[in-house]
Amino acid sequence: MVEDTVRDQTFAAMRHQNDNNICIDCEKKNPKWASIHLGVHLCIDCAGKHRQYGVIHSFVKSTNLDKWNHKQLLFMQKGSNARAL
Repeated sequence: MVEDTVRDQTFAAMRHQNDNNICIDCEKKNPKWASIHLGVHLCIDCAGKHRQYGVIHSFVKSTNLDKWNHKQLLFMQKGSNARAL
């Protein structure tokens, strides 16, 4: 697991891309959730929907509450809302 400060700095850097400042599904501002497998940023409502798909399709975590490991952060850094569209 990475330190919370590393997680927070990583997501702050990702938010410099404007596309990552909106939910990929509904375009709500300031999403605080992410689908690791898809590498996209989600609002809390859409994160709930993604959880219904099951972790095999969309593994969802909070960007500021959950613990992240290096591999998971790398998936998010390689992905982005812009790349997913």
